[in-house]
Amino acid sequence: MKTGARLERLLAAGLAVLLLLPFAGKAFHIDDPLFLFAADQIRRHPADFFGFDVNWYGVTMPMSQVTKNPPLVSYYIAGVQSLFGTGEFPLHLAFLLPAALLAAGTFE
Repeated sequence: MKTGARLERLLAAGLAVLLLLPFAGKAFHIDDPLFLFAADQIRRHPADFFGFDVNWYGVTMPMSQVTKNPPLVSYYIAGVQSLFGTGEFPLHLAFLLPAALLAAGTFE
């Protein structure tokens, strides 16, 4: 890889982190609890990621019927929570890594 391309990738990743870092202390919101509920379940029962009920629409339903997302993000959250705790700040910092990698990956 050329030095110029490396510099572009590094700058893109750095810019992504710089722009997102002010939001690291932001509270969980909107559908974040669904991912957090699944992460809690994964920490207790890693192979049964949607094996619990949740009251999201005003009635109790199986999580598999409520969420429309695959569990990969919840596995990532579970790993981060196991290492750094369940607060907003460590989780938001952990998501800076995929954002920086995505920004860097946009360059050929």
